Amino acid sequence: PWPPYAPAVMAAVRAGVPVLGANLPRAEMRNAMNNVAIDDHLTGANLQKQQENIRQGHCGQLPERQIAPMTRIQIARDQRMAQTVVQARQPGKTVVLLAGGGHVRRDLGVPVFLPPTLVARVVALQAGAPDHEPIDAGADLTLQTAAVPPKDHCASLRKAG
Repeated sequence: PWPPYAPAVMAAVRAGVPVLGANLPRAEMRNAMNNVAIDDHLTGANLQKQQENIRQGHCGQLPERQIAPMTRIQIARDQRMAQTVVQARQPGKTVVLLAGGGHVRRDLGVPVFLPPTLVARVVALQAGAPDHEPIDAGADLTLQTAAVPPKDHCASLRKAG
């Protein structure tokens, strides 16, 4: 979704910083869904964690037969983002990837697919009071932002189901 990313992307554009799309194109998603070899790109325990994240992220409303294909899309998206980061590298420059919390997890996301020689730092933005549990305990830095009103993201899925 554009609105959460727009301010950062437009600030980069105004500053003359190259901006690249890093997500997996929709046209490649169907191939990823059906490519069972992608299941081997995460260790068994981490593959199970990613499947559980897909299950929870869809509020338990996704048919079980769709969990593996949707997980493959998530893994393929992380791989594509990692490829884009690697290709964007330039000596003396920093590459910034703006991505959701699941994509930047060190155990499941983009960092898994980066070369070990690349130094990756994860900065998490957390809305609300600093006394809340960190959204990503593996982040190098967590920055607090203004609180946002609580929203039940699963309400519309429950109505449709």
